[in-house]
Amino acid sequence: MSVCAALDLKKKYLAFRQKNGDEARRTITCDRTGMSIDSGSGEPLRIEYTDVLEHRETPHLYLLLCSGHMGVQLARDGLTTGSWNALLKAIDRAKEEAAAMQDLI
Repeated sequence: MSVCAALDLKKKYLAFRQKNGDEARRTITCDRTGMSIDSGSGEPLRIEYTDVLEHRETPHLYLLLCSGHMGVQLARDGLTTGSWNALLKAIDRAKEEAAAMQDLI
């Protein structure tokens, strides 16, 4: 990722924090096929691993860019259980399984 892109992402995150006050807390629950993201302010958001198009890292954030122009920002120091690498492996495994299922059809 270029320095300009990282600075742009940082600006967007700072704008998000300033607009909504304190840092947004999210509880992410992962299962075999996807994750549910609960911000505590409504119905949890469900994202299937196969909908994750790419991921990016900044000094303070992990970003998941998903289909439908949706994205998820996660604080690097916010994971209390599990790891970023375990989540990426689960995403990759789900994509491989989906591709294998397509080959069977």
